[in-house]
Formats: sequence, C-alpha cells, structure tokens
Amino acid sequence: MRFHAIALVLSYLVLLFTAAFIGPIAAAALLGEDVGATLIRFGLPALLTFVVGFGLQVYSREAEEELRDREAFAAVGFAWLFLAFLGSLPYLLSGTLSDPVDAFFESMSGLTTTGASVISNLEDRAAVPGSILLWRAETQWLGGMGIIVLSIVVLSRILGGGVSLMRAEVATHQVTRLRPKLSQTAGLLWGVYATYTFIQVGLLLLAGLSPLDAVTHSFTTISTGGFGTKGNSVAGLQAPAADLIILVFMVVGGISFNLHYEVLVQRKWRKLIKDPEVRFFVGTLVAASVLVSADLVARGALDAASAVRQGFFNVVSVTTTTGFSNGDFAAYPVTSQLVLLSLMFVGGCTGSTSGSLKAARILIVIQAARREVMRVVHPRAVVSVRLAGRAIPEEMVNSVLTFFAIFLFLFAFGAVLLSTMNIPLVEAISVSAASIANVGPALGSVGPESSYSHYPGPAKIVIALLMWLGRLEIFAGLVVLFPASYKK
Repeated sequence: MRFHAIALVLSYLVLLFTAAFIGPIAAAALLGEDVGATLIRFGLPALLTFVVGFGLQVYSREAEEELRDREAFAAVGFAWLFLAFLGSLPYLLSGTLSDPVDAFFESMSGLTTTGASVISNLEDRAAVPGSILLWRAETQWLGGMGIIVLSIVVLSRILGGGVSLMRAEVATHQVTRLRPKLSQTAGLLWGVYATYTFIQVGLLLLAGLSPLDAVTHSFTTISTGGFGTKGNSVAGLQAPAADLIILVFMVVGGISFNLHYEVLVQRKWRKLIKDPEVRFFVGTLVAASVLVSADLVARGALDAASAVRQGFFNVVSVTTTTGFSNGDFAAYPVTSQLVLLSLMFVGGCTGSTSGSLKAARILIVIQAARREVMRVVHPRAVVSVRLAGRAIPEEMVNSVLTFFAIFLFLFAFGAVLLSTMNIPLVEAISVSAASIANVGPALGSVGPESSYSHYPGPAKIVIALLMWLGRLEIFAGLVVLFPASYKK
C-alpha cells in the first residue's frame, strides 16, 4: 500500500471540503447571527481543514501518479473518516453538541446520508442556530452524490486512477461513461443533481416553507438523507403540499442519475419505462404503500385519508433510505412496522443516492436463486442469470452474492453488538438495519420523532461504523479495516 498516493488523493478531497464552510457562513450572515460566533463555528474548522489538506499535500510530494484499485478503495474509506472528523467541528465549536462522540456521530450520519441524529432540540435556535441546520443539510447534499464523485472532476486531471475512484464510490459494478472523459461524466451527474435541487427549493418556497426550511429539505431530499429542521421531521412543517413535493423528489433520488441524464437530456424516455430495476423499484413502492395503508386503516390506527398519505410517504422514505416521516411509524401496528423494517434492505436503484442493497442486486439474487432451483429440477440445463434481457457475467453474480452475504452478516453482527448494550432486541435489529442501510430512524425509542441522544457512547460508535460501511458499499471500508490490505 503506497500511503503517499493515498495521501495525495486525501489532500485534494480535504482541500475541496474547505469550500463547504462558505455556505453556512453566508447563511449565518443572512440570518443575522453573531459574526464572532460564526467565525468560531465555521471559520476555525475551515482554516484547520485547509491546514490538514495542505499538510497532506506536503507529505505526498513524492507520490506516484497512478492509483491501484486497492489504494483507491482505501483512499475513499479514509476520506469519509477524515471528512466526518472535520465536519464534526462546527457542532462542537457552536456548543450544539459537547461530546466529541456525539459530534462525530452527527457528522458521519450527515456525510453518509443516514439521517440518524443525536440533536433533540432542533427547533431551539439558541441551542441550534440556523447555520448549523444548513451545515447538517449541506453535509448530506455533498455526501449524496458523493464528494468523491465531485472530486473526480478535478482528480482525473491531476492523477490516474479516476475509474478506480469512481468504482470505489459509486454503487455500481461498472463505470458508465456518459462522456468520453470521466471528469465530464461526473460533472454531468452533478449538474443533474444540482438542477433537481434548485427546482425543489423553488417548489417548496411556493408551498409556503421558509427559505431555510426549503433549502435544507431540498438538500436532504435529493440526497435521500433525511436531516430536517423539526423535531418530528416533515410532520412539523405542517404543509401538505410540501409532503407531496418531498415524496416525488425522494423517488427521483432513488432512481439512477445516469438514467436521469439519459431521459432528461438525451430524451430516451423508453429507457425509464423498460428498465427492469426501475420497474422493480416502483412496483415495490406501490405494493408496500398499499399494504401499509390498508393495515393502518384495518387496525384503526388512522382514517383512510391519513393512512394513504402517511403510508405512501413513509414507505417511499424508508425504501429510498431517506428517513423523513410525516407520522411516527415507530408507533404503527406490528405488520406495518415489519413491512417498513423489510424495506430497509431494499434501497433505490443502482447509481442513485439511496443506500442499502439496491434493487438491481436484489433482482440478481432472485434470479440466482431461481437458477439454483432450476438446476435441482433439471441438472443438465444451462440457465444463465439475466437482467434486462442480457446475461449477467458469472463474476458479477458472485460479486453480488458475496456483497449480499457480507451485508447480512454485518447487519446481524451489529444487532448482536447493540443488544449487549441494554438495547431491546427488536430495537437493536431495527437500528442495525437502519444504520448499515443508511436509513436513520428505526423502531422503538429511536423512531422518526426521536433521537439517538440517549444511547451510550459505545453504541453510537458501532452505529457510526455501520453507517460508514453501508455508505461505502462495504468493500471500501473493509479494505481500510483489514490488515492484509496494507501489505506490499
């Protein structure tokens, strides 16, 4: 492992991250917050971030240009840890959070677009300034499409290994180039991402939200992150039109941004309709929404209109791993809770901002299971795993099955660890699922209208690591954790 090469990548990512502090500083000025306090909250972290980035640049002066796959995965894994630490500083320096573990938890939750929070007084502006709310949202917006993808616009011109970096960051098994140069592809994806964000901001303003609420919720919807400005999530906005707008953009965030570009720019509308992953994703949303809505009505939990509104919204939110809620699903009937818990393992489409397993992987696992059953019935038959009418290479099938197995193992291991920390078993299971799938809110005492502030420090560290592994699609994190990765 060539640490100088990894440090070179980290240096550019950290230096790019310095620019992230500009937005909250501007917001603080617009909101009339104290200038001195703003400089402490965001100016000092920006300066420290720049110093760290410059120091890494000095250390990596002798780095070779070409990155190997192992080093690219390690660079991505270390980057999220570095940035989560630097992103925790505004919480500490503002006094919003006093415990470094809490601050790291909140920062990691933001960058991984998980949405789990330890801040229980979101609406107290003396304790949680508006600039801090914007900072939380901005970390999710940057983490949604991926700081690494953004950096490729710069990095692919500076050093080799751009494809390896993209593979390490993007949730897909192959890199799809929309343009000949990888930096152009990353730029186009970010262009689509930013355009959707601006559109949603405008719509939420028209729906009656304040500028701060509109911007923060737009940042955290398209990124399928879920950080909001109210203690009871979207329900606290008290704007039915905003519910619908957020629901639509959660679905948008759950669909591949490569496909968004092909549909919107290249006018390939049929690809959206024919894509088997999108059809599976939308079909799952509709079927689960109907089931949850019907269960809420049948159990007398809600009237029909409220059941449909909450059922569809919360199913979309959980499936896309956004974590917003317009009703406390932790208090739903058991059947509805079980459906929502199961949906945490689905996620959106490959190449979206959603977390979890992803629809394409689930389709491949289903096809692989079907093939094994066919082999039992017809031992001599040659049955291939197919998706969109094309045979999936055996190497990719094995990769998906391996990912599936490791994902479930880490989920189970996390649940066991959490259950040893005086967390009820069902709650521990849901928290582990919500963490590694980057959903955020879970069941029990950490539902969508609650926070993780009452959890012990060790539990928060376990959850933060699960969030980190889930966002990095497991493998980049394991490369960092395995000692064998560092051997030459």
